[in-house]
Amino acid sequence: MRKADKEMGVSMRQWKKLIFLGIVFLITPSTWAQMAPRPNMQMRGVAGSLGGGYTDFYVSSPSANFKMDRGVFLAGAGERAFDFLNLYMTFTLSMMIAEGMTNYDYTTLSGQNYTETDVQFRSNMLEANLGLKFKLIDNYWVRPYAEAGGIGGYHEVSYTSKLSQLAAQGPDFKRKDAIMGAGWYQEFGLEVDFSEAFGIKVAARFSEVETKKLETLANQPIRFKAETYYLSALRSF
Repeated sequence: MRKADKEMGVSMRQWKKLIFLGIVFLITPSTWAQMAPRPNMQMRGVAGSLGGGYTDFYVSSPSANFKMDRGVFLAGAGERAFDFLNLYMTFTLSMMIAEGMTNYDYTTLSGQNYTETDVQFRSNMLEANLGLKFKLIDNYWVRPYAEAGGIGGYHEVSYTSKLSQLAAQGPDFKRKDAIMGAGWYQEFGLEVDFSEAFGIKVAARFSEVETKKLETLANQPIRFKAETYYLSALRSF
């Protein structure tokens, strides 16, 4: 009997240990979850901006016969903050308007080819930008920041000279050519508040964009880098 009791006693102690370890295993994760700091990724605060400036273009394709002059930059943007590392999500709608010159080269489906050198054009670029902004100092009236993100765009090229020469070659030439493009950008700037609701933003934006192939440019894409400098009015809500 004593031997059986001893064996039973050992078995009971093992069960007690297993039950104790099970309770610790179940309780500890929830306790740690309550004690450990967690980043708050909820969004707070909404701010908007509206402004304009100028853009310089550096074209790499078509490399030999396509040039864009300094253009006008217009942008409206909105941002919302995360309660995490002074981080903001941004969305920008921008338009760049520029003039330039290129060699026109368009072939129709029937095989007729229209060509002309030194044709002037007007370029309208409508872009949507989605990015993340990091403010080095938050909750202060002066806030330097850095921002980066992606670009999706619609590019339209309208030819404004030598239309009579092109018309003399036939009636099927294109006065306009439009295509989609994509790219990326990075931006650095400074926000200054005049009150809780109003302020200004001074920014420098560096972007790189490539379009799909344009039929009037001998089926070549437009690829360029852009430097943009602009000033915006800020409004917080």
